[in-house]
This record gives sequence, C-alpha cells and structure tokens, in this order.
Amino acid sequence: MTQKYTGQFSICNHAPWLVQARSKPSLEKPFAFFARQKAHAHLESIQVKGFRAKLIQLATFFQLRLCRRGGGKTQILTFDTLKKSSLKN
Repeated sequence: MTQKYTGQFSICNHAPWLVQARSKPSLEKPFAFFARQKAHAHLESIQVKGFRAKLIQLATFFQLRLCRRGGGKTQILTFDTLKKSSLKN
C-alpha cells in the first residue's frame, strides 16, 4: 500500500560548481557546493586574463528535505539525479 505524502518538501541541487574556460581546459576547476565565492573569484581571474569562461553547477547531487507535520523530525535524503529525488504521489 502506498501512502501519499502530506508534509512539505524541498529539492535542492547541492552538486559541486565547475568553472569552464572555453578553449583552455587547463584552467577548468571544480569547487565544492559551499565554495561558490571561491568559484566566482576563479571565474573572474580567468576572465581578467581575456579568456571566455562560465560557472556551471553540475547535476550530480540532489537533496530532498522532508518536513513532517506536527513537529516531527525533518528527514534529509540524497540522490544522484533530479528524477530520483522527485516524490511520487
């Protein structure tokens, strides 16, 4: 028997960041999710040198946070794809 979830939930992408430099792979560098400021600093340092670069967030780590009604304990689950983290009702 499947139960329908009645609480609140959120899905967040907690995957790492990647600075990609166009036509200069040696300047590419990954950064942890919580190191976004460092990633931006690296991006700007590449752009100052005249290279085209961009900051992207990978899609490899999704966090599903379930908040239960009535003050129950919040449950946090992790998945490697967005599709796997989606709730099915």
